[in-house]
Amino acid sequence: EKLLKEVISADAQNHLAQYNLASLLKRRSRIDESLEHYGLALEAKPNYAAAIYDFAILLDKNDELYPAVLNFKKFIHLMPRSKQAKVAKKRIEEIGRAPFRR
Repeated sequence: EKLLKEVISADAQNHLAQYNLASLLKRRSRIDESLEHYGLALEAKPNYAAAIYDFAILLDKNDELYPAVLNFKKFIHLMPRSKQAKVAKKRIEEIGRAPFRR
């Protein structure tokens, strides 16, 4: 974590460092920080498919369904034939069938 933060301190636009830090934070259950760094990775490289997918998964698990669906759709557009696109399509369908929650 320390090394990644040093890289980011030197270059905040380093999408790989932002992505790797987000992934590390997710594994450590630091969800809010992880979401922040996925967002920063995508600011630096908006069509970074791996970050889009992982961001969507984490948003979904965090019950942020609308942004999750938007990111799943963006991922599907970028990687339509991938295994993850099939998972994303299925999850979008499940979210669409879920009862409305407040």
